[in-house]
Amino acid sequence: MEINAIAFAFLTLGQDLRLKIYYHVVDAWPMGIRPNELKQLLQIPQATLSFHLKQLNLAGFIEVEKEGTSLYYFAQKSLIGDLIQELQSIEEKLEPLSKETRAKPRIKVKI
Repeated sequence: MEINAIAFAFLTLGQDLRLKIYYHVVDAWPMGIRPNELKQLLQIPQATLSFHLKQLNLAGFIEVEKEGTSLYYFAQKSLIGDLIQELQSIEEKLEPLSKETRAKPRIKVKI
């Protein structure tokens, strides 16, 4: 995954209301959830909800489908899976490191 995409994904989920919206969309899997349901659950204005849904969609966390006159939002697994893989690769690199096993500086500097 490209570093900019990773940063954008974390930035997108880094806003508390957006993360709450995403959790509700995930909880609605596999049926999806309509914006009015989210608005009632979160007690937020429609404009605020629309803004955050658009951001989640642009980042790739959710997708929207139109059925008749209704919109349904669905969680997307691929981006979360990619982020988890990225974090796991970082964890694997850090796994053998501990305070005792880190390389010691070769030169002591007096401050």
